[in-house]
Amino acid sequence: MVLAVVLLLSSICASFADPLPLDSIGLPPGFSVNPGGVYGAYDKDGDGVADQTVTLLSGLNQPNGVAWHNGSLFVAEVSRVTRFDNADASVIANKPLPAGKVIFDQFPNITWHGNKYIRIGPDERLYIDLGAPCNDCILENAVGNVSFGSINSMRLDGSDLQPYATGIRNSVGFDWDANGTLYFTNNGIDQLGNDQPDDALNAAPKPGLFYGFPYCHVVGVGNPVLRVPGASQFVADPDFRPNNATNNATHLAFCEERVQPPVQALGPHVAALGMRFWKGGGFPSSYTGTAFIAEHGSWARSAAIGYRIASVALAQNGTAVRHTIFASGWMLRNGTVWGRPVDVAQAKDNSLLVSDDKAGVVYRISYNSSFEAAASAAAATPVTAYQGPP
Repeated sequence: MVLAVVLLLSSICASFADPLPLDSIGLPPGFSVNPGGVYGAYDKDGDGVADQTVTLLSGLNQPNGVAWHNGSLFVAEVSRVTRFDNADASVIANKPLPAGKVIFDQFPNITWHGNKYIRIGPDERLYIDLGAPCNDCILENAVGNVSFGSINSMRLDGSDLQPYATGIRNSVGFDWDANGTLYFTNNGIDQLGNDQPDDALNAAPKPGLFYGFPYCHVVGVGNPVLRVPGASQFVADPDFRPNNATNNATHLAFCEERVQPPVQALGPHVAALGMRFWKGGGFPSSYTGTAFIAEHGSWARSAAIGYRIASVALAQNGTAVRHTIFASGWMLRNGTVWGRPVDVAQAKDNSLLVSDDKAGVVYRISYNSSFEAAASAAAATPVTAYQGPP
C-alpha cells in the first residue's frame, strides 16, 4: 500500500460542484493535474489518486500548521503546539492517533493572523510563525522575548523558544534551500491601494534580521501580474516615524539602512502562503532548487490577482533570476474563483501536491518525462513573454 498523508489545510469544505474544472488549470508542457485527497489520504493502488480519506483529528482551534518528523506528528493551533508520537505507524495501520502531548501553550489566543505554520529545520528545531494581529500596527512582545510579526524556533520538546526573524506582517510558508538558508513568504498590508505593497519572498540567512513591518513596505518593479527579478524599492509607511523621524526622506533612509530587502517581490495582495523548494527528481532538472509558492488570491484589489502557483528560480548566490507562473486557472477569465491554493509539498513520488481550501481538495501535479525538452524550454521563457491568465 502506498500512503500519502496530507495535512495542509486548517479547515476544508467543498464549495464547488463536481466535477472540478481541472481543464482550466494551465501548466507547462508535459505536466498534468488531478485531484487527490485531504487530511489522511490513502493511495492503495499507487495510481496517484487517493482511494480513501480519513479525518485524523477534529475539534481543534485553527490547526493550520502540521509537520512530520521521525514518526511524530506536530500540530500547531492558534495558542499551542501538540506532538503525537508514533503517529506514522498509527496512520499506516489505519488506527486512531495516540494521545498527543501539548509541548507549548503560551501563544496568545488571537485569531487575526493566528494561523501557525510550522516546519522542522535542518538544525532539528521546530520553526513557527507568529503573525501580526492587525493590518498595520506597532508590534509588541507576545510571549517572553518573542514579538508578534516574527518567525521563531523552539526545541522539539517545546522548550527554548527563541526569535529568529522580526518585522514580518504575516508569514504562512517557509522552507530551507539546499544550503540551509531559510526563505519565507510575507503578506504586505492592505488599504494602501491596488498596487502596493507587494507580497514578497524573503531570505533569512542568519537570525536577528528585520524585515520592515510596520515601518517600511516593498513595491516591486514591473506590471501588477508578475514582478521581474532584480531591484525592489522601499516605500515608507506614512503612518509611522521610527526613531522620531520627521520627514519621509529620513524615514526612507531608515528603511534602506535597517530593513532586509526581499529576494523577490511577488505582486500586490496575491496572498502568498505556503512555499517549498523543489529538491530534484520527477520534474525537469531546470526546476531543481526552484521555489514553488501558493498564492491564495487577493481580496484587497479592485481587480483580483493570485489564485495560482508561482515559481521563483534562484542563482547560486540566492538572488532571483526568474519569476514565473507555474500553474494558474483557479480564477476563470470571467472572474469566477473556484479554488484557492494554500500550500505545496513535494511527494515521495516526486509529484507536487497543492492544497485548496475553497474547492476542498489536494491536487497532484505530475510530469511526463517524454515532454522534458518542451518543459525545459517553457521554464526558460522570460517573464515578459508570459501571456497566460492572471
